Amino acid sequence: MYFLKEKLKQKIYWFVVNFPLVFVINLAQTINLFYLGSNLKDIARSGYIVAICCMASIKSFYFFNHRELLTSMENELNIDKFQPTDHKGYIIATKTLLAYKMIKRILFILCSFALLGCLARPMFIKGSEQILPMASW
Repeated sequence: MYFLKEKLKQKIYWFVVNFPLVFVINLAQTINLFYLGSNLKDIARSGYIVAICCMASIKSFYFFNHRELLTSMENELNIDKFQPTDHKGYIIATKTLLAYKMIKRILFILCSFALLGCLARPMFIKGSEQILPMASW
């Protein structure tokens, strides 16, 4: 969601995104922690989910607040000073970009397989509900 910089719009963004997604989910997880927290695994699982929700909310809030700064940093890198001036510099920049794209593609495939494995494993292994990742899934 992209909003303009008016204060009213930022308050709407804070209410729409941060309040329901973080406060309510964290409150529900905390209540669940004290209600069902019979052992250390349940407490660790609930605390882990609460921490992930808080970190994601803080990250998105700072990206939203500093979006003009991020855009200006990207625009500053597009000036002629940072562009290749000769053919050798152009070839180096092209090879670097191709290496970056290849590494990015490899990491994307690796993360996709890891996510698929984490999501599919509880369907194939029976009786492993007491293991922490299986219990949180």
